[in-house]
Parts: sequence; C-alpha cells; structure tokens
Amino acid sequence: MKKGWQTKTLGDLCAFENGDRGENYPSRSVQTTSGVPFINAGHLGENGIDFADMNYIPRERFDLLGNGKIRKDDILFCLRGSLGKFACVGDVSEGAIASSLVIIRPNKELLNPFLCAYLQSGNCADMIREFRNGAAQPNLAAASLKKFVIPLPPLAEQQRIVGILDEAFEGIATAKANAEKNLQNARALFESALNAAIQGELIPQDSRDDSAAELIFQIEKARKVAITQGRAKAEKSEPLERNMDGVIKLPTTWKWAQLESLTVGISDGVHKKPHYVSTGVPFITVKNLTAGPSISFDDLNYVTRKDHEEFIKRTHPEKGDILITKDGTIGVVRLIDTDIEFSIFVSVALIKPVMRELAPYLVYALRASCVQSQIVPQGAALKHLYLVDLRRLAIPLPPLKEQKRIVDALDALREETQRLATIYERKLAALDDLKKSLLHQAFSGNL
Repeated sequence: MKKGWQTKTLGDLCAFENGDRGENYPSRSVQTTSGVPFINAGHLGENGIDFADMNYIPRERFDLLGNGKIRKDDILFCLRGSLGKFACVGDVSEGAIASSLVIIRPNKELLNPFLCAYLQSGNCADMIREFRNGAAQPNLAAASLKKFVIPLPPLAEQQRIVGILDEAFEGIATAKANAEKNLQNARALFESALNAAIQGELIPQDSRDDSAAELIFQIEKARKVAITQGRAKAEKSEPLERNMDGVIKLPTTWKWAQLESLTVGISDGVHKKPHYVSTGVPFITVKNLTAGPSISFDDLNYVTRKDHEEFIKRTHPEKGDILITKDGTIGVVRLIDTDIEFSIFVSVALIKPVMRELAPYLVYALRASCVQSQIVPQGAALKHLYLVDLRRLAIPLPPLKEQKRIVDALDALREETQRLATIYERKLAALDDLKKSLLHQAFSGNL
C-alpha cells in the first residue's frame, strides 16, 4: 500500500439507503407519464440519469415513501439485473429509486468522483465477483456492498487522481466516439451500396445480357420440372396486385418477381421444442443466425439423428439454401454455405431457390431496404413473420449475368467494410483496455 493510503470498506465511508419496499412501493399500476421521476437500472447512464422513457409516480405517492428518495449528488448502484451499473444523480434533486437499486452517500473522507472511479475499476469488479449471489440472475445484497474494500488516499491525492482520470477519460471518450462514428459510417456505406445495387443503380446494365423476362421463363420451366419430380409444389399464394414500379423504378431489363415464384418451396422448422441431447445433429434457432455474419455453430443445441431424419421430411436445409428469421428478431438472412447437417426451429424459415445460381443475389436482395420494408411483423406481444407474407415478398430481379456482377461488387465491398469494422472494433477494445489500465494504476497508487 502506498504511503499515506488506507484500506477501508464502503461501509466505513458511506451511508446506504434502499428503495422503499413497503406497502407504499410504487408498483407499475401507479406509475404515470408525469410527476416525480421513478428511477430503475435502465435510467442509469454514463453521464448521469437518463430521462428517456422515464417512469413517474404521483406526488402524493412519493410523499408517502419512507426511504429511497434521492438527493443531489447521490450515487445509484444496481443490485440486480444490470449488476454493478451505476450513475451519479448530479443536479437531479428529486426522485425515487426502484427496489433493484441502492443509494450510496459518501462521507467527508471520500470524494464522490473518486468513488465513481472505483465503481468502474477492476477492484470493484473483483468485489462483485466475490460477494454476488445467483448464477442465472446475479444479484448483490446491500449488506455485501458495504464490505467492498477500497484503497483510500488522502483527499488531496483523491482530487489529483480524479483530475488525471477526468482528463484522460475525456480524451478516451472522444476517441471512442470517433471510432464508433467511423464504424457506423462504414456500415452505412455498405447499406447504401446494397440498396442501390438491388435497385439497379450500382452496376451499369450490359445490353448483351438476356433480360429478366427470359430468366423468369427459365425459372418457370425449372419449377415445372421440380413439380413433376415431386421436389416442389404449386405456389401457395396468389400474386399480389401491386405496382412496385410506382414505388421503385427498376431498369428496363429488370422485373419484379414474387419470392415464392423463384423457389421450389418456403417452409419453417419444427413447430414444437424437440428433446435436446448432449451430442447429435445441430439444431439451429434464431440465436445462431444473429450471433455473427454467418450461421454460428457455437452455443448449439443438438437433436438425435432419428429426430433429425423426421424433421427434414418437412424442411430440409441444404448447402445453397437461404435461412431467414421469422420470430423475435425478424428478417435476419443467412446463406447456407456449409455441408454440416442441421435441423431448424419454427422461428427460422427455409428458402430453397429453384436455381442455385439465384441464391447469392437473393441473400443480398432479402437484406436490402426495398425488400425489408415489405416485412410487416404480425402479432400483439411476440411479433412473427408469417410464411404467407414471406412468400409474397416482391423481389427486384435483374438478368442472371448482372446478378453475378452485383454479387461480386457487394462481396468486395462487404470484405472491405468488414476490414474497416475490425480496425475500428480493435481500436474501441484498445481504448477500453487503456481505461482499465488507468483505473488499475489509480487504485494501486501508481498514477
């Protein structure tokens, strides 16, 4: 321990106050859109209390509360859910806290900003790991928070450390904001190019290409053959009576096509939760499509070979097919580019292009805003994309050779976007590491 420093607990240095858990606790039924702020973990922001989507309670209910009323410069700390999240109240002079929070009020030995720095440090994180309860939903008792050990320098040195950290953190925040903006710009650039490409505005048309009308004729022939062979069924949905050219004007060689007409079938996965086993055939759900840029085979559930063989009688994912999420997080599209066998849950739909050459373009088309904007989730609480609506999506269809040129251009741009994203994400990680290092130095007396 550095000379002149002490080791104390937060219980030695702070007063604590829980939210009122008695009969006057403001349950959701008494919360309103105006009145006195009622603060929960979601309102704790890096720069203080975030009043976006704030809940309020009537003045008369607030006056009845025995404790849990905030004061200027209080520190609010989350004990459940977002465990360890905190914010300084600052100039907010009135409000009440939810039962998941606790108020911390430092005494004269401990500066508020120094305590806030501690709550961000590895020292505090170590204390949380030592005292927390629960695995699935970690929580911390306020009594345990009082046992947290904090290295305590004299007030003058606390002030000096806070000044150094404030200046450094301001620079880090600026650098992070720039990196995050650059990351957003790189992704926005790709999205803009994607939308232009799927409307025929990115790649010049070539008069030597066959028209999309000729391609549609070839697709119809292929569908008839597939129907005769029992690999496809007649279209289940009626063509939509709509003039998409009134919304988006396509090149003269392009055509609008209903998604189902470009496939041998669109279906979803198993409609009931299967019996999972420790090893077997991978079972893909929404989380495996949202975890990364491709299908993630991490954090998998498995089904037996017997169940898999039964499942694929209805919906058989194969290399070159397309998956799209239809429940929860809707509209995430992935090309199956692996030979790994798997089954899918009802929350995921399978699109089987009638011609494999269509798949790479269709993946991009399904991600473009002119197609995504047609997806209108249905349902009250849990939103769904129904198969009937998925089958009726209008797809801008260019000639096959132009599709290949579009895919090549977007593949190259996506690779460059991912390269830039990796650079910016590494920079953000390095800035986070720098902040952790500064905090470590601060509380080991080496700053």
